[in-house]
Amino acid sequence: RFQALLKTYEQLSSFILDTIRVDLRCRAIHYLDSAMRHASPFGTYDSNYEAVEPDPHVIDLNMELVDCNEFISKGLLEKDRSYLFSGLGQLMEQLLIHNGRLLRIPNSFGVKKIMRNILALQQSIKTLTDDSQDSEFERAKTYYSLYFISPQVSKNRA
Repeated sequence: RFQALLKTYEQLSSFILDTIRVDLRCRAIHYLDSAMRHASPFGTYDSNYEAVEPDPHVIDLNMELVDCNEFISKGLLEKDRSYLFSGLGQLMEQLLIHNGRLLRIPNSFGVKKIMRNILALQQSIKTLTDDSQDSEFERAKTYYSLYFISPQVSKNRA
């Protein structure tokens, strides 16, 4: 009887960890999709001025991740906390690249703002995980740096 109860609690614990892991990913998808799809007046990517802060949706995502980490750190083992955040940076990077198709006509100020978003996410992920692959965002940086290349230069490179 005790063993069955113990197994039930272990299964419940595993289910809760998986649920939190999925929730963190859903939040990342929501906020990054909102940042690219529904740009606020301060989050447009064809701006006439250089933004000094990341997109408000990126700021909100980072705040929620920090809040979640603080809450989780109080009650979970490090291996469980690490499990929750592992791969999150790679998902964010993939979303940033994939959602690039949603940009209408970004100008250099808009692309710089996206690079600022990437930097903010990179810093946030570095504090949450020990995996350097998770926190580099090199593919996203390379992808958005291509916006700075003129069509003629791109054509000549091919």
